[in-house]
Amino acid sequence: MRTLLRVFGKILLIPIWILVTVMHCLIKIMIEVYCIGKGVLNLILGLILLGTLIWYREWTRFAILAVASGILLFFLWAGVLLEVTLESAKMKIGELIIR
Repeated sequence: MRTLLRVFGKILLIPIWILVTVMHCLIKIMIEVYCIGKGVLNLILGLILLGTLIWYREWTRFAILAVASGILLFFLWAGVLLEVTLESAKMKIGELIIR
């Protein structure tokens, strides 16, 4: 009876593992696309930062643009944290199924 329940529990974990794996792949793709966009946007923001310092010499505009760049970095960090969490969950569920 105990082994039957154990096998039944493993069978129930398989769809959860598949769902977490699909979510992990989608998040990974989203992060890669965001990295490309962030790189282009950071290049543009960097040029605007240099232009602001050279032509206007206003530190407030420079600070606002630097904060915008920091916000982009925060969103990337949050996405990577979500990806790592899903990958860890996928590995733990996989181990439970294999045992």
